[in-house]
Amino acid sequence: MGSRSRRDKDREKDSPKTDEKSLLWKTIKLVVDQLDTESVEDKISRLREENTGYENTDLVGVLIREKALRSGLIGGLTALPANIPILGTIATLTIGTAVDLATLLRYQCILVVEVGAVYGRLGGSFQSMIDILSVLSVVSGDRRSRRDLERIKLSNVGDRCMNTATRQLLNKVATRIGLKLVQKSTARSVPIIGAIVGAGINYSAIDDVGRTSERYYTGKGKRR
Repeated sequence: MGSRSRRDKDREKDSPKTDEKSLLWKTIKLVVDQLDTESVEDKISRLREENTGYENTDLVGVLIREKALRSGLIGGLTALPANIPILGTIATLTIGTAVDLATLLRYQCILVVEVGAVYGRLGGSFQSMIDILSVLSVVSGDRRSRRDLERIKLSNVGDRCMNTATRQLLNKVATRIGLKLVQKSTARSVPIIGAIVGAGINYSAIDDVGRTSERYYTGKGKRR
């Protein structure tokens, strides 16, 4: 009874080391749990009223600029401590990077959902989770995660019948994508340049997610 089966060991080995601690997975769950579709739709309606004559792609541009400017500012500010020798670099690579990455991921996840609303594709919790991961898998260049997500889509799993296996696979996908996205943080430890690069990287990352979301929802990217 005390020994574990080979299957259990293989399953444990195959699971991501960060498991439920995956920052991206936790961020997506938080965004999805707090998702208020009515509020999102109201926001898009207000944008249409405030920007009469704008096409959908123009409204997406407004959403991108809104989040890119905020994220870029945070990216620059959290990299500034690197100007303080040694301690500043340590602070930037730990606290600053954690705050910056968490904020960036949150903005990216929300942006995917809002772009979906612009194109009338705002779904429930499970669909939003799939949409977010699908877009970020393209942005990160993670082909394995894209294949896993296609398998989940083909299984026709819905909000109410998502089993443990599906949740675990989504967690693994989020972890792999998150690890690829986090690689961008290393340049932040360079004084002054790190702040400029941090702001620029965040702005670019938001723009990339916004435009990838647009292609995804308009059929120029895969969505089932």
